[in-house]
Amino acid sequence: MLSKFKEFKALLENQSEKRIKTLRSDNGGEFTSSEFNDLCKKAGIKRELSTPYNPQQKGVAERKNRTIMEAVKAMLHDQDLPMYLWAEATRAAIYVENRMPHGAVGNKTPEELFIGKKPEVSHLRIFGFLVYVHVPKEKRSKLEPSGKKGIFVSYSDSSKGYRVHFTGLKKIEVSPDVTFDEDATFSKSRKRHVDEDIDEEPVASRVIETVAED
Repeated sequence: MLSKFKEFKALLENQSEKRIKTLRSDNGGEFTSSEFNDLCKKAGIKRELSTPYNPQQKGVAERKNRTIMEAVKAMLHDQDLPMYLWAEATRAAIYVENRMPHGAVGNKTPEELFIGKKPEVSHLRIFGFLVYVHVPKEKRSKLEPSGKKGIFVSYSDSSKGYRVHFTGLKKIEVSPDVTFDEDATFSKSRKRHVDEDIDEEPVASRVIETVAED
């Protein structure tokens, strides 16, 4: 936790040219260790700890976490993807959240407030889309396919690329050269929802028929 906070602090202060003045957290051991406290003292960061067993004191963070996790569950279930992709779904949900306008900040996006200009959103895609990743000729033989099929799961933080999951390998790769098969993904989603409706309908029909016969 300490190493991640150091990374976050350095990135935030370098990108925004602002310093962290106050840090509010719960009483978790990762936030109350002597090393963490020493770092905050040296950096002049004021600490604010919530009272134990009073989650309402950090209500904003709790509500945001709940909103994100509800989105993650919906994303995984809608595309019928395995639960082990929850971290990628979380990454994608937060990425989009940071590029959406919020009333609490004057209908601006968090990204806009952070970098000073409106974010580019033309590259945003729906989580779980079927994609085809181009394989450069340097990485394949003449007889090997020039593309491979995967599932779009998130966005890269370090490059203009997409994070793609390959089901059989349980592997994530980042690639900028991705083709999205939107028709196949939408067809899959529609078919599943239709099948779910059909599975539920006979139960009600049998009840109605039984009552009618009686």
